Amino acid sequence: MKLSRRYLLAGGAAAALGAVALVGVNGWLSSSGPSGASGAAQAQTTVDAAKILEPPPLGDRALGPSDAKVVIVEYASTTCPHCAKFHADIFPTIKKDYV
Repeated sequence: MKLSRRYLLAGGAAAALGAVALVGVNGWLSSSGPSGASGAAQAQTTVDAAKILEPPPLGDRALGPSDAKVVIVEYASTTCPHCAKFHADIFPTIKKDYV
């Protein structure tokens, strides 16, 4: 019997699914494991909210009066294409209409 690409890929996929099932059954993804999802969730519950709200070392950047009725907080990444699109397309309108 000749082994075709289709059978090779199907066999590889079945082996990968079997390996994933074994990893889950043996408890490798439990909270005691180094990459367990519930371990990450537990780590998130111990975050100090006051620490997160502290200004960054370089300070906050603000536009508009400090006593404004509405405050918009923007979290952005300099490498994120979605943030770049917001900054180029949407932010100028917000700035013109509300700041």
